[in-house]
Amino acid sequence: MRNNQDNLMNIVRAALVVSASNLGDSLLYVALPLVHSSFGLSIVHVGILLSANRLVRFISNTFAGYVYGKKPLKCVLVAAIIAAFFINLSYGYIEGFLPFLLMRLCWGITWSFLRLGGYISVVSFSDELNRGRYMGIYQSIASIGFLSGGLIGGILLDSWGYTSANLLLAFGTFLVIPIAFTLKNKQTETSEQDQVKRLDIQTLIGNSELLRIGVGIMLTKLFLGSLISSTLSLYLLEIFGSEGVSLLGREVGIASLTGFLLSFRIFTRFLLGPVIGSLSDKLGRHRTMFTLFLSGSFSLIMLMLSNSLLLITLAVIVSFLSDAGLGVVIASNVSNMVGTDDSNGQYTLSAFTNWIDIGSALGPLVIFSLISEVSFNTIFAGASTILLLYAVSFVRQPNTNMAM
Repeated sequence: MRNNQDNLMNIVRAALVVSASNLGDSLLYVALPLVHSSFGLSIVHVGILLSANRLVRFISNTFAGYVYGKKPLKCVLVAAIIAAFFINLSYGYIEGFLPFLLMRLCWGITWSFLRLGGYISVVSFSDELNRGRYMGIYQSIASIGFLSGGLIGGILLDSWGYTSANLLLAFGTFLVIPIAFTLKNKQTETSEQDQVKRLDIQTLIGNSELLRIGVGIMLTKLFLGSLISSTLSLYLLEIFGSEGVSLLGREVGIASLTGFLLSFRIFTRFLLGPVIGSLSDKLGRHRTMFTLFLSGSFSLIMLMLSNSLLLITLAVIVSFLSDAGLGVVIASNVSNMVGTDDSNGQYTLSAFTNWIDIGSALGPLVIFSLISEVSFNTIFAGASTILLLYAVSFVRQPNTNMAM
């Protein structure tokens, strides 16, 4: 019992470190679509910058897996969170496309180490009986930084301006650096031959189970994560205009409103992530994934048909709930594929995170390139149809907790 508690606390500490690293990054998703011109950027530049950190991770995820095969978990995470602090701080003092692009690439590399370190913590300090619950707890805490950063950053952006908002959020990242030094190491030894294993296209698509898991998480991050988080401010601007809305007798700007809606991801992940993880352990992951893909598809239809703040809020909540649940269940599946005794597990995890980045990168890159040609309603309708078709693929699958 005591050992389980210690294992859980180490996972929680790793989640806090990963969470706080995202504060500055989350502000960019609210701010750049609204104030890009003040940084000398075009709307196409915004799409590139919000995707560049994901694209570079196709390379850095593999490198991170190699490093974790050679170096202790604690040492790598300490270095990564320190780098994240300086990168987040820099966002408030640079302008122009090329400087921003350089820092976004640096952030993408840093995030590869932070995210993979978090997943390795869960795999190392859990087993098949509690992995779903522990993964839910981890993802709930790890997502708080990105989500609360959007809320706090949006409010500060409207009130104090971008530079002040960014400085405060960077300070939040700085505060968790001491926590990283308290992490424990628990990893298996790998042979020298295993450590130089290369992640190529065959690793991504050659394993049918990992391919199915990968496509699922890619669609989740593309349509329920990246699409909503990167374009919500522009969608609200189109619906309500630059004046914002009147809420409880007060005028609320688009940046604050965007941050408010994005903050619902805190509640869906923090409160319901562990619950969904535990339910999937008991009810079966295929059945759980079918339900969540179906609800995600429905949420995009709601968003397409909504013109009132109440309906938009409800649609966003359902979308975030589906995203949070699928993230937990799919990550639990790939964690069971790895297991605690897999000396090459970091490479499977890095392949899995590449699928996440494919979905996350395609969102802003494609949407901001097509936004002047394709309406939001068309985008939402197409995304909903694809999620619905993928949900149907689970109807005839056996309801099992083993990897797909």
